[in-house]
Amino acid sequence: MKRRPRVISVRAVVVSLLFAVVVAVGSVPLLAWRAQHAATLYGWPGTSQFEFDDPSATRTTVSHRSLLGYTDWMHAPTGSVWGTRPPAPVPSDPRPSWARPVSEPWPTWHFANEAGFPFKSARGWYEVPSTGRQIIGPFFLSDRPSRMMSIHTNFGNDPEVPIVPLWSGLIANTLVFFAIPFVPWTILRHRRLARIERLGLCYKCRYEFPRDIKTCPECGTTRPRGREDS
Repeated sequence: MKRRPRVISVRAVVVSLLFAVVVAVGSVPLLAWRAQHAATLYGWPGTSQFEFDDPSATRTTVSHRSLLGYTDWMHAPTGSVWGTRPPAPVPSDPRPSWARPVSEPWPTWHFANEAGFPFKSARGWYEVPSTGRQIIGPFFLSDRPSRMMSIHTNFGNDPEVPIVPLWSGLIANTLVFFAIPFVPWTILRHRRLARIERLGLCYKCRYEFPRDIKTCPECGTTRPRGREDS
């Protein structure tokens, strides 16, 4: 005899997982474009600027900008960072470690960005070095005009999209987006199966299932276990 249909269906799991992966990954470029496009049109809602002594003992400036799901750090020579507020002097580099350049001497320009919602799930950076030789992680590169770990173009106001995954945040976002369709789907399925049982209907064709037989007279479906004596 067949068992009662499972409340959690394979279809619900597969569809919800595909939805979650697409949204978790696709939200990164969408958030980056939204933040930088909005900044171009309306300006960043909040920009903080800082001045400090860089490793070469010269004064430099960094800017911190953020919008829902997107954070941007920008390093440039003193006075070159965009913003409406004057820089505040600080004793040391205020940037988190992931937003600091690894090239020495420091590049002329350095952009670091982080995107993802509700958790940050990708990071990236873009540098215009002061020399033609840079370091990317453990690898030494030369004869490159720039160092790039984000999708960056110079056409109009196209955004810098981070492409280095943050696996913990990406997995967490996937689980959050997985639950959005999966939980309501499962609750509705549970209620539907409970109603079918309460009315004594066939699970497959919804035909009224006589209590004294074990096979549906309409479609031939066997009565699930636990329903024979109900």
